[in-house]
Amino acid sequence: MNLDIKISVMMIVFNEEKFLDICLSQLINYADEIIVIEGAIEQFWSLANDDGSSKDRTNEILDLWNKNNIGKFKIIHGKWKTKHDMQKAGLKLIDPTMGYLHIVDADEIYCFYSLVRIREILRHDKPDIVK
Repeated sequence: MNLDIKISVMMIVFNEEKFLDICLSQLINYADEIIVIEGAIEQFWSLANDDGSSKDRTNEILDLWNKNNIGKFKIIHGKWKTKHDMQKAGLKLIDPTMGYLHIVDADEIYCFYSLVRIREILRHDKPDIVK
């Protein structure tokens, strides 16, 4: 992929073990950095560990990806009041030299060519937003 376009990927995760590994495997070569905000918002605290973290293998998966891709991930954990609080925390972690932010849900599945096409659009058209 052409690396002249810098892309931050940000995802909010909570109990996402089912698709997280697949999602990250598709994004790892697409994104220049991956920001992950992990934990439950208030309405789901009863489904979380005492510290608000996922009860499934989400954090094991994140730890493995982080270990095998040093410097690519920024991960923050918490017990969050709202999803907005999670988003604000994630935005603070983005490298200011990145040109674009791609917000992803952990259950989004992309094909390689879709991600290549997104990069082509960003490089060629330089849009403010792509939907």
